[in-house]
Amino acid sequence: MEAERQMRYITSIERMAREEGREEGREEGREEAATLLLLRLLEHRFGVVPEAVNARVRALTFAQAEALVDRTLTTATLTDFVAYLP
Repeated sequence: MEAERQMRYITSIERMAREEGREEGREEGREEAATLLLLRLLEHRFGVVPEAVNARVRALTFAQAEALVDRTLTTATLTDFVAYLP
C-alpha cells in the first residue's frame, strides 16, 4: 500500500515532453474543430460536399480553415469557394 501512494519521480525532460504532447493535442483539436465547422457550413450552404472538396478542406491548417470561414458565408457557389482553397 505504501508503494501505491508514492508517486514516481518525473524528470524535467519528461515533464516538458508531456506538456509538448498536450499542446500538440490541443492544436490538433483546434484544427479538427475548425475543419468540421467549415465542412458543416459548406454543407449547410451548398448541400452535399463532394469527396474531393472534403479531402482538400480536411488537409487545411487551423489558420487556413479559419480564414475560409468568412468565404463560406460570402461565396455564391461551391465552385467559387473551391477557387479559394490552397
